Amino acid sequence: MARVPWIPREAIAHEANSLLSRFEAFVGKPVSPPIPIEAIIEKYLGLVLGYDDLEKLLGLPDVLGATWVEEKRVVIDKSLLDGVEGRLLFTCAHEVGHWILHRFW
Repeated sequence: MARVPWIPREAIAHEANSLLSRFEAFVGKPVSPPIPIEAIIEKYLGLVLGYDDLEKLLGLPDVLGATWVEEKRVVIDKSLLDGVEGRLLFTCAHEVGHWILHRFW
């Protein structure tokens, strides 16, 4: 497994802003908070988004999100569905970051 290189915070912010600009062009209108991250995942990136018990699925505690690149699938721990919406959206966005920045590693 290749080691993923360190990415500066500025480069991450640039990629996030670029993704939002491309998504706005895709939907034909400006996007404002809360960012429709689930639509970005499913409709724009074409990934399958699911919710499951990740501790049971992976055998690891405290995992809130996972991305399977080969399957083009993002899974968010189902416990986040009953919690604070911001945590759910953040975790979805975090997994998008893995897809955008790390999928070729």
